[in-house]
Amino acid sequence: MQRHLSYSGLRALRDDASVNESEAEIDEELIEIREESLYRDLLDLEEMVVQSMTQTSLTEKSMVASYGAGLSEVTLGTEA
Repeated sequence: MQRHLSYSGLRALRDDASVNESEAEIDEELIEIREESLYRDLLDLEEMVVQSMTQTSLTEKSMVASYGAGLSEVTLGTEA
């Protein structure tokens, strides 16, 4: 049995398809925004870690030098 749709029925189907397509586009845009934010945050975190490690290294070297030990006598960042 073949089903015939009225003009309003066809229009409703088209509108539903448009809504679904619009929602999919919005979802894709939201995913892109979230990914951009995550990657930006990751880069910021990486930069903070590098800065922290550099500062720690400089502080350790400064402390070693202030105690009169030569750098050749101390190995920083390793366990014996």
